[in-house]
Amino acid sequence: MAVDPSSDPAKTRDREAVEHVLGRPLDRAWPAAALAPGSRVTVIRDPAWDGPWQVEFLGTVADTGAPESVDNPRAQAEELSYWVVFDEPQYDSGGSGPYRGAQIWDRYLRPEPTRPADVPKYGSPGPGRPPGSENPGLEPGHDVGKSTEGDPTIADHRQRNG
Repeated sequence: MAVDPSSDPAKTRDREAVEHVLGRPLDRAWPAAALAPGSRVTVIRDPAWDGPWQVEFLGTVADTGAPESVDNPRAQAEELSYWVVFDEPQYDSGGSGPYRGAQIWDRYLRPEPTRPADVPKYGSPGPGRPPGSENPGLEPGHDVGKSTEGDPTIADHRQRNG
């Protein structure tokens, strides 16, 4: 569940700073087909050029502002840009940075499947096991921590969800 940015002073400061730079308030109406705030994503490189980032890395869709349509002649039809907070500070392909987050076009985002909350980590006790007892591991061929149901790209996600 996303935290209301107004309840977190750091998020409020970030939002106010972005709004000051843009000269307008950020939209708060979240598009129905967009990735939800808190979604895990991999920021990918463009295969056609050396960018926009130096490496691929993990991040989280932030609730700084709702995804917005990209207003650029190079944008794809109905392409959205998302506010993404990076797991670790990153440098762009031009060497500027480090950045702890940015507004990223959805073509550069790959949604990551989430691990079900009720699946115990290997080696830790599962539900109904006494504390201190080890999880003996998974049966071969039954890796419950992996999901093949995720969409490979944001465009696939949007097409499937309307």
